[in-house]
Amino acid sequence: VAAAQAPAVVVTGSDFATSVRTRLLIEPGTAGLNSFRAEIGDYDSGDPISARRVTIRFSFADGSVAPSELRLERREPGVYAAEGANLSLDGRWEATVVIEQAQGSLEVPLEIETACRAERIVDPGKVPISIMQIGDGRTLQGYVDRGPGGGQLVHLTFFDANGGELRVTDVPSVTAAKDDDETTVDVRRLGPGYFAGSGSFEPGEWRFRIAATVAGGEVSSCFQEPIE
Repeated sequence: VAAAQAPAVVVTGSDFATSVRTRLLIEPGTAGLNSFRAEIGDYDSGDPISARRVTIRFSFADGSVAPSELRLERREPGVYAAEGANLSLDGRWEATVVIEQAQGSLEVPLEIETACRAERIVDPGKVPISIMQIGDGRTLQGYVDRGPGGGQLVHLTFFDANGGELRVTDVPSVTAAKDDDETTVDVRRLGPGYFAGSGSFEPGEWRFRIAATVAGGEVSSCFQEPIE
């Protein structure tokens, strides 16, 4: 059995005038404390770009979190890095890398989606399962299997701290997203904390977001699943 953690998040972009390219590496890429490494180069040649100051401005996509900034320090020619907890929530963020030079400043807009904090268990001969911590020792297990007649089935099971099935008050809200494609997965209850729903997902890396109500309040999490 092998456990795989979420990889780092990498996003790239350029300024409006296409004079610089920026590659931003975020590790581990989950909500909370991360290391940020910006590699800045000339758009055409790729040569490192020097700057007096490099700052990243962050804003949460739905506007529910106050904007913040992180100043990066020069590590080597064209490379600037720092640590920060600016990605404070799971989800989509808009970021702008501000590159200040002697002759002015450039802005590179980027879109960031945090990686899911799920542990993926790969057991030979079995369908991989993603395990998500949802607080107070409780977990959510999710996996995607082939559905009858084509398509896929999304399975979700909630567990309490003792390993028993956790009662979920209402049917969870489930969305699946890949790139700019997002769809709602209609799941139905098959047990107190067990749900499943069918869908048709094109090949690629999909992100499944789950929100549910259990004793004690709302819980949410996500897992990423490669669909072949």
